[in-house]
Amino acid sequence: LGTDGHLADNTADILSPDNTSFFVNNFNDSRRDRFGVYAEWSLPAGTDWGGELGLRLNQVRMDTDPVDATPARRPGGVRVLRDRFNAADRSQRDHNVDLVAIARRRLGQGPSLELGFARKTRSPSQQERYLWLPLESTAGLADGKRYVGDVGLRPEVSYQFEFGLDWSEARYQFSPRIFYRRVEDYIQGIPATDPVVIAVSTASGDPNPLIFANVEAVLWGVDMPWGVRLGDRWRLDGVISYVRGERRDIDDDLFRIAPLNGRLALRYVRSSWDLSLESLLYAAQDRVSRTNEETPSAGYGILNLRGNYRFPWLRGREVRLQLDLNNLLDRDYR
Repeated sequence: LGTDGHLADNTADILSPDNTSFFVNNFNDSRRDRFGVYAEWSLPAGTDWGGELGLRLNQVRMDTDPVDATPARRPGGVRVLRDRFNAADRSQRDHNVDLVAIARRRLGQGPSLELGFARKTRSPSQQERYLWLPLESTAGLADGKRYVGDVGLRPEVSYQFEFGLDWSEARYQFSPRIFYRRVEDYIQGIPATDPVVIAVSTASGDPNPLIFANVEAVLWGVDMPWGVRLGDRWRLDGVISYVRGERRDIDDDLFRIAPLNGRLALRYVRSSWDLSLESLLYAAQDRVSRTNEETPSAGYGILNLRGNYRFPWLRGREVRLQLDLNNLLDRDYR
């Protein structure tokens, strides 16, 4: 049983070094406070059956002060957006419920099966709710598009089902996971239809701004880590991952979904040092979001070399020197 909280206060102004009178209140004392209580329960280890249950209740309170900008001091679209934002009910409160249920069953001396269900919520970020002027403030996407927020966004609610297998022997391990996640009110940018937003964004160089909105989405895929011992000194490890993300309200793919990818590492281990050669492989991605004007990407593979040396003469202390050479063959990739 427990309780926790997170208080975030954000103020961000845009200024100009060439014009001291210019300013834009990007965010003016934007607050996002979360308060939660949770309960977790698990079956004891060492039995054929295992499992976990969890419940979390979160309250998210968000608010922000009125904004202003130098361009809003004269008639035009920026003034309309400012006045509209300041007149809106900016105080929002979400009551979110998360839960998880996992059941595990060991089949004799063989593998263990796992079946899980989870409900997860996410309230909008400060940018997604309170970005009032079309700007390249894209909550980490860095896609070059201009976005505006929506004060009335609803929290995302996802439902995930997962089936897993854990098979571990003396020389190998294999742990695939298959999942299916349905997301209601998924938050992503869609083309803005407000003529004022479009006009202001066009004047700044982007005639196709996006607005954060609630859509419907589904994601499904597989994660498959594995490992094999090849004798006393050698080991081969890897993981294969695939995620498919689609909109359910229109015929389109979700934005920024990684393609089929994998990692393969060959490792040589001695008592005081080890060396590994790692290969990262990514397939081409042509299932991209037309809504976000996302461009396809080509497949690629890169090699990394990693080494570790442990100082055995420092008794009782773990001192390690690590050397990594990433992209060993200097491959260009995107």
